[in-house]
Amino acid sequence: TGVARYALCRSCQHLTNQLDLATCPRCGSAEFSLGGRGTTALRRRLQDAFPDRPVVEITPQTKSVVPKSGSIIIGTNAIFSRIPWDQITAAVATSIDAQLAYPDWRSHEYALQQLIHLRNCVRKLYISTYAPQHPVIQAVHLAYPAQWYASAIAERKRFGFSL
Repeated sequence: TGVARYALCRSCQHLTNQLDLATCPRCGSAEFSLGGRGTTALRRRLQDAFPDRPVVEITPQTKSVVPKSGSIIIGTNAIFSRIPWDQITAAVATSIDAQLAYPDWRSHEYALQQLIHLRNCVRKLYISTYAPQHPVIQAVHLAYPAQWYASAIAERKRFGFSL
């Protein structure tokens, strides 16, 4: 329901939450796109686009949901424990770029875990991203997170992060 904010370099697709950068630290470009929206804004846009379908928003404040046939369900990670997954056939992960840009050394791991969990709950998963070549997105797309984890663990050891 809040606003997730990130900056995306238009030249190299580097994601960051630093909105005050003058140039991209990776490629030096000054071309950025700002992004990120909350679930409430998305719910409103979907309701306008699909006026004949129920749009259900799930946040940590939502108790439980029994979706009607044809419902469009959106939400935060609270969605995992609040909907009957046997009735859901497809999912779209949005705002993943904001999570990938979050300045926490485990943010990529959390994103990968959530995406794999979501992929395991539905028959078809779509990921909305400006960075389709990001290692996390590729690990989900190729259904091979072990390679990503091996790389992440080696990097953490190199920089002295505890496991």
